[in-house]
Amino acid sequence: MYYAEQLTIYVTEGDRQGGKLLYQALIEEARQLGLAGVTVMRTAIGYGPQSPQIAVDWTMELAPQMIMILTVIDQPTAIAQYIPKLQALALSA
Repeated sequence: MYYAEQLTIYVTEGDRQGGKLLYQALIEEARQLGLAGVTVMRTAIGYGPQSPQIAVDWTMELAPQMIMILTVIDQPTAIAQYIPKLQALALSA
């Protein structure tokens, strides 16, 4: 039996790191580490502390604030190797 863990990461669509979108940098880092895969979902409607009004993706000024959800599923050791890279990218964003 294959034991796996799931890591879920939430970032806003407009977050940037090193000149590229943060979610893209996170995907590239996962690929370089050889993780099994990353699934990315983009929210269509939401609200939160930065956007107390309901934000919809078809409103141009609110679209960059929409949440990107990245899901990584792999063995616990692979996830553990990814977490420091994730933290470094997120803190420098």
